[in-house]
Amino acid sequence: MLLRGMEDEQPIPGDGGSPLLSTDRINTVPKWRKIIKKNLNISPWSRQRQESLMTSSITNKIPSRFWKWLSIFRFRKQGDVHHMKFLSAKHQHRIISSSSTALVHVIFLLVLVGKTDGLCPSRCSCNDEALRASCEDAGLEVVPIQLNPNVKTINLRDNRIGDVHFTLGFYSNLRSLDVSRNRISSLGSKNFELQGKLMSLNVSGNQIANLTKFTFSGLKSLRVLDLSENLIESLEGGVWEDSPNLWEMHLRTNKIISIGEGVFDPLINLKVLDLSDNQLLDVPSGALRRLPSLGTLNMSDNLIESVSGDAIPNLRDLKSLSLASNVISYIHDAAFDGLLSLEFLDISYNNLSVVPKQQLSKLGSLEEMDLSGNQFTSIGPIAFQSLFELRRLRLCRLPRLEHVDVRAFVDNIKLQSVSMEYNVVLTNLPTRLFHGNTLLADISVRGNSFTLLDASHFPLDQMDSLLLAGNPLHCNCSMLWLWILARKQLEAEQRNVTFLPQSGDMSPTSSTVSTKEQNKVLQMDIDAIRCAGPETVKKLLLVDVPEKEVRCDTSWLAVIIVTVVVLSLFAVMCGFLVVFGGDRFCKKPDTLTELPNHHHHHQNGAMLMLMPKKDNMDGLEDFMLKTKDPVVNDVKYRHQHSLATWDPINKGIRVPDNRSLGMYQNQYSVNGEQHKPTHIVYV
Repeated sequence: MLLRGMEDEQPIPGDGGSPLLSTDRINTVPKWRKIIKKNLNISPWSRQRQESLMTSSITNKIPSRFWKWLSIFRFRKQGDVHHMKFLSAKHQHRIISSSSTALVHVIFLLVLVGKTDGLCPSRCSCNDEALRASCEDAGLEVVPIQLNPNVKTINLRDNRIGDVHFTLGFYSNLRSLDVSRNRISSLGSKNFELQGKLMSLNVSGNQIANLTKFTFSGLKSLRVLDLSENLIESLEGGVWEDSPNLWEMHLRTNKIISIGEGVFDPLINLKVLDLSDNQLLDVPSGALRRLPSLGTLNMSDNLIESVSGDAIPNLRDLKSLSLASNVISYIHDAAFDGLLSLEFLDISYNNLSVVPKQQLSKLGSLEEMDLSGNQFTSIGPIAFQSLFELRRLRLCRLPRLEHVDVRAFVDNIKLQSVSMEYNVVLTNLPTRLFHGNTLLADISVRGNSFTLLDASHFPLDQMDSLLLAGNPLHCNCSMLWLWILARKQLEAEQRNVTFLPQSGDMSPTSSTVSTKEQNKVLQMDIDAIRCAGPETVKKLLLVDVPEKEVRCDTSWLAVIIVTVVVLSLFAVMCGFLVVFGGDRFCKKPDTLTELPNHHHHHQNGAMLMLMPKKDNMDGLEDFMLKTKDPVVNDVKYRHQHSLATWDPINKGIRVPDNRSLGMYQNQYSVNGEQHKPTHIVYV
């Protein structure tokens, strides 16, 4: 370095030990000038050189001895040669005095200029008009103090800064400070005391392990605080006493095991709290009780095993709750009772074995829910009871799901999007599962084990998108409906109208909205729907399958075969009836005679019946009493139309009484076989 070369110079004899150059070494001056220019890379005595020297003296800690050496050299330009004359001690003192005075003036001028413009370190970009400075990935080891003191935004991301001690007091006008992804192990105490206007502080990605009571002292205007990706293990009370206006706090990816009760009590305006990816064993209910403005709470990726009835306090403004990726196996029936405004719930990737139907029924405002990654074996009837506002539902990656009830979504009348992806055990869907959801527009059933799908499974007339890729579909004539839809979409694409969704995107996209409205085509992932059989079309895209493979054309031979089979079955049935049931079904009784003109006073006419003997009349009476016909059971009707009051066949013949009844029994016989007398019964 330059100073090391200067220190190696030996004093000149007889000159008071002053390390001056003799006249015989004057030719080395250009060498010194080259060294200076090499280190400073600027022209001598320019303002840029002065600023650079100031910066170097601060950041690189150049000894003041360098300034003395610089003051005793005077360069004069004579053509292209610079000379330095050897002077006596008296003249040296005079030159040093004048040079020092000039140097003081220069420094004073720099201070005056620095009040408005500041000095921008190398590899940094500064905008004095916008009062913004960015030194991202500039290799800095300390916070620069020579920036514009009125700067509002400083970005020091991705450097090697180890602390912020005593360096931020120069910037009392600061609004946003980003020192993320550095090497800061401690924020110290009262280092932000003069940053009363600071609104955003990002110290994520450092090595901070502890927060003291005075760490954030003075940050009265702070709105957003990001402490993610640090080494914090616990949070104790009093840390945020001076930050009542905080809106967002991000504590993601730390090692937090415990949170003291009342830690967040001063944060009455807190709206977003992110505690994800920590080591919490329980919901910190004691720390959440006094957060009346909290709208978003994220406790995913922790070690929570259960949610008790009082774990989540009555957070009436809470709209989003995530408990995903924990080990929750039990949720109390009253766990969600106080969440009257909840609109988003994520309890995916836990150990729930049944859908928490009772617990979810209290969430009347719920619009979006994710239950993926649990251990459900079935989705029962009315599984999402009373969730009338539910619009988006995810039931993906359920490794044990085998059955979905046809009434599963009956209560979800506003359902718009359903995603049932990668349920590898699920082999079929019930017919008309979604037909009760009149607003349903987007369905994704990718990655299941469906071999056959029927058009009746989906309300195709109202849908916008249907994603089916990843199923082992058997592309035969039963899939003709799907093949037609795929070909329709392909034709639409060939007309330069794009209807394909992005990967994982359930929302429709179109290059021309008006064109889509006129030619609405169901969106499908036709570039990924492949056939698993039969062998002739295996691994082919459905849209590339020849029409003859999926078209079920009926041939004359098939018609003849079906006709012969039907006639053969009919002949067999007739033969069976003739052989085994001829007497019962085919033979007509020749003893029955009709008595015309005998039912002139009855609207429905007469019916011939074989009546039993008198002693068996009780059975008939019981039958009439048991019948449901009010007319038959009417006592008056029975009395008027009883057998005793029938008109005789011939008015000249007397109606036989009980004593002569046997005579009639003997009169009605055929081939020597006695038959029961014929009576006329009106019904």
